[in-house]
Amino acid sequence: MDMNKVKPGLYVKITKLNDTKGMMIAPKHLDARKKGARGIIREFVPGHGGDV
Repeated sequence: MDMNKVKPGLYVKITKLNDTKGMMIAPKHLDARKKGARGIIREFVPGHGGDV
């Protein structure tokens, strides 16, 4: 998907999980990531490439 089309309110589905090495996010939130999970973008996490 074109990164310029990623905006708050967009419905998303996780299709693959990339490496999270170096991300400073609570382990409970990283552990909750599951392939196939669906959600809605609420805001951006700067510096994490949009994987969170």
